[in-house]
Amino acid sequence: MRTNQVLEIKNSDTVGHNANLAGLTSANMQVGPNSSVTYKPIYQESKPFTVDCKSHPWMSSYLIVRDAPFFAVTGEDGSFQISNVPTGVALPFKFWHEVLQSGAFEITINGTGVKLSRGKFNLDPLEPGEQRELNIEIEASLFNSAL
Repeated sequence: MRTNQVLEIKNSDTVGHNANLAGLTSANMQVGPNSSVTYKPIYQESKPFTVDCKSHPWMSSYLIVRDAPFFAVTGEDGSFQISNVPTGVALPFKFWHEVLQSGAFEITINGTGVKLSRGKFNLDPLEPGEQRELNIEIEASLFNSAL
């Protein structure tokens, strides 16, 4: 989500929940049965943070808050699209996954090995009107070794 947005946390259950957001704009809110609360972040986050229910530990997720509109969540097949990115400047990318987090590992981009540090790499500048497709592969064994 972006720093200028408001997140509605809705509880459709007949029991209460505790929404614990562990970001820079942290919050710990009681969400009664069939009610909702809102969360308005103030700060951009450098990485995703946990959102969980301390009353029900199996209920957890992650949230990232950014100032810029250039981010994506992958689909079930792993694909994603980021539109309207600026041209003429290097584009920093940061990968994050619940298992891998943002560590140092190697991925393959369009057949070339790229070493990531803290989950980051830079993409060369785009030309005006250019569309670029990246085939990004992450070795499956990395997910097993991180568990």
